Amino acid sequence: MSANQKLKNFSSMGFEAKDVHLPHNVDPERFHEELLKANEDPNSLGIIVQFPPPRTLLPYVQEIDPRKDIDGLLGARSQQRACATADGITRVALPYARDGAEVSVIGSNGFVGSGVVRLLNDQGIEPICLDYGDDLSRARQSDVIISVTGSPGIIGGDIIAGHHRAVIDSGFVPREDGTVQGDVRHDAYNIPQRITPVPGGIGPVEMAVLIERGVQAEVDPQLKSWSYDGNAVTVGQRVGPGSGEQSRERITVGSRLGGELKEPSESRNTQGKSPSGMSRAARIAQRGQLPSGMSRAARIAQRGQLPSGRGSQNTGSTPGPSSDSPRGDCGMER
Repeated sequence: MSANQKLKNFSSMGFEAKDVHLPHNVDPERFHEELLKANEDPNSLGIIVQFPPPRTLLPYVQEIDPRKDIDGLLGARSQQRACATADGITRVALPYARDGAEVSVIGSNGFVGSGVVRLLNDQGIEPICLDYGDDLSRARQSDVIISVTGSPGIIGGDIIAGHHRAVIDSGFVPREDGTVQGDVRHDAYNIPQRITPVPGGIGPVEMAVLIERGVQAEVDPQLKSWSYDGNAVTVGQRVGPGSGEQSRERITVGSRLGGELKEPSESRNTQGKSPSGMSRAARIAQRGQLPSGMSRAARIAQRGQLPSGRGSQNTGSTPGPSSDSPRGDCGMER
């Protein structure tokens, strides 16, 4: 998910989104200085570092104030259970991982992959964990494949089968011709029952998680998270040998927040606004739902006005083509 998309979506929710744009060869001390300023700013509720930054900056990322780490970049020190990408991936996977289904996570040792494994474990699901050097064909026996390697086209028809309930592709690698490539080769898209396309699959879901976390930080930390019900969009037909005509679906996620929610406490309403003057985001949070039918973060982020002066900061360097950050990191543009 690009920095511009994050800025656009947070701004359209009424947040004051600030972009601190730094070159990929920025002096580490300058990067450190910007992080400390964001940490100390009382009006900043969230800090997002655009990944992957150069390795020389990674130690400074760990100095983000845990209370402002809405992207979950601090690992065990974060107040988030996992990064936003891993959180979104898991929410998409859960409807297809029920009833004893077997799930494979390819890239399970990476930052995003380990977060997915952790969240699946929280749901009582023990996935098949595969990483570099493993026999990836083991994923063929599973019901759901989650791939978070960042290795273009590493997954194809030799691994994907027609019985796969869903294939979730979190890879996103820009190519010289301006297109992008995920972990799954495009010629395998018509094989599984459902697949998240690249682009347009997990990226908007990651954005929806970030927006949710921002609203929770501003309005009510107990705001119930949205969930995906498994309703995908049918995009075409495939004729399988001896199986007749079978529909294949692209997963485009719509979300709804629900449940009994607490009213925002007085301590969080720092501007002292009356109910009639509350932001759209705050009113949505109190009702416990996002507008029905929203399927992408850009549509979830409706016009609103949060209390002035509160916002999210996107801080970080723009990676150069030779960036040596590890593949599969959370927050990589998708």
